[in-house]
Amino acid sequence: FLNNFSAAGGNTSLLIEDAPLKQAPRVQDARSTLPVTVTARSIASLKRNIDSIKSFLKKTPDATMTSLSYSLTARRIQHNYRIAFAVGDINKVSEALDGQVKDTYSPVPITATKTAFCFTGQGSQYTGLGQKLYQDLPSFKTDIDQLDQLAQTHGLPSFLELLDGTDVSTLSPVKVQLGMACIQVALARMWESWGVTPTTVIGHSLGEYAALHVAGVISASDMVYLVGRRAELLVKDCTPHTHGMLAVKGSVDAIESALGSKMTEVACINGPEETVLCGSAEVVTAANDVLTGKGMKATKLNVPFAFHSAQVEPILESFKQAAKPVTFNKPSVPVLSPLTGDVITEAGVIGPDYLAKHARETVNFTQALESGEKSKAFDQKTAWVEIGAHPVCLSMVKNSVETNATAPSLRRNEDAWKTIASSVCALFLAGVYVNFDEYHRAFNDAQVMLDLPTYSFDDKKYWLDYHNNWT
Repeated sequence: FLNNFSAAGGNTSLLIEDAPLKQAPRVQDARSTLPVTVTARSIASLKRNIDSIKSFLKKTPDATMTSLSYSLTARRIQHNYRIAFAVGDINKVSEALDGQVKDTYSPVPITATKTAFCFTGQGSQYTGLGQKLYQDLPSFKTDIDQLDQLAQTHGLPSFLELLDGTDVSTLSPVKVQLGMACIQVALARMWESWGVTPTTVIGHSLGEYAALHVAGVISASDMVYLVGRRAELLVKDCTPHTHGMLAVKGSVDAIESALGSKMTEVACINGPEETVLCGSAEVVTAANDVLTGKGMKATKLNVPFAFHSAQVEPILESFKQAAKPVTFNKPSVPVLSPLTGDVITEAGVIGPDYLAKHARETVNFTQALESGEKSKAFDQKTAWVEIGAHPVCLSMVKNSVETNATAPSLRRNEDAWKTIASSVCALFLAGVYVNFDEYHRAFNDAQVMLDLPTYSFDDKKYWLDYHNNWT
């Protein structure tokens, strides 16, 4: 009990009690890999902070990886001089800290770096897509379950088999396309809950539906309905594997020159030297033979339908009619349109006609990026997050425009938490705001606040020595 009797007549009392005893963590953190950050206001302080953390780890052998990550990220002010890395074993942290020491560091901007979301198209699916997040992250599971319930409300099948380990090759196109779009929505919500919000969006083919929802153009219910209905029409009116798609390493002009009269339709322009052709199975096979014979790299895509080709024309009118009841809103953030090649910021552009053309016409990803850069929807400092099963669009972005940082959400054949931790670090080092409180919230029962060393101030002597005689 403390009393303070001030000279001005104040009488203040303060009752103090001991802090509650630290409780041992009740559960284990399910995440395999976590971010470690050390920051400071100056280079000298940053180096000393790194040294103090290394000393702390030597003296505290019982510290856990999750508690260290939580204490360094969520419980410390994040300054502009910073290091960050992803690690899964606390015994490797000191070695990783040694690897971060260098003569100089560049500070991140005071103003938070802007972020763009790009949404993956088809062909990137795999068995157990999103399974780890569905098991470990309650908010992700809640979002997936709600979206799955919406699908069933619309008379569509459940897509949970895409996440539960069922062989993806045995799943219908309806389940796969529904699942991919809904997993993208759940991933976008995950990033947004951690403070990483988009200032612009772009979607590649199927990915544009999730992008339109995240941009506020269509509701989650309408997105599920549109994706599911389009997939049902494809299954009903188009015969699988009669048409194909061919990814070619080369520009459209170079491909036209190589194929001559055998030139077929262009499905996607993914970059200056990245093109996808489409057509009947026979035409695609012939094009593949000619191109590979002339030394061009070409790969047949494992897809049941040739999207953006004449094969989908039987569904267009029915799909347009199905989309008429849907409400289309003004985008809350700019939408880079690979269909028109423009930046969409107003209502009235996206509607049933747009979606019908979107299914049939070429995906010009490169032109959409170029238009976005010219209109300043993003710039060279913008960080890009890929919302999808595997980083496919990020390579397209890097081939078309300069970018500050890129971050995938998931990666094929890699633990989800390893991918996410690495991406969080990349974004953090680029100056993107990350809400680490929310990042760790679902796992707080596995963490304790560590008594880390205090900030190492960059002390400087400002005392002016008196050189005269005091007498």
